Amino acid sequence: MRAGSGTQKVIATSSAETEFYAGARSASAVLGANPLMLDLGVQLEAPLLLMDATGGIGIASRRGLGPVKHLATASLWLQAVVFRRELELGKVGTDENVADAGTKALAGPALRRHVEAMGYERREGRSGIALESAWAAAVRA
Repeated sequence: MRAGSGTQKVIATSSAETEFYAGARSASAVLGANPLMLDLGVQLEAPLLLMDATGGIGIASRRGLGPVKHLATASLWLQAVVFRRELELGKVGTDENVADAGTKALAGPALRRHVEAMGYERREGRSGIALESAWAAAVRA
């Protein structure tokens, strides 16, 4: 499982739209990797796209705009991909969603758990290769 976070170019009017746009961007990346994997001789099953907003899953699962009023229609290709079963959708909560470490304020234990799940570790002090700031040099002088 891979997780990440990033900025979004489209202005959304709801968290459901935001999640849908993020899902479309993620689906584009994973579906784009499928031909590469086939070239390497690896046949993949339909990827599973996990989203943390039920509204985003709802938009991706239906066909057309439905009750959403301000959706960028260029992203509606995701609905067709889900309809053709080229991609499956699933829900992931904050406790399991390591991408939340980069997108929302979390309590200390949850943040530490997510950061460790991404392969990072917490260390004290400065790196030995860090450049010394001019301020620190002036304080010692």
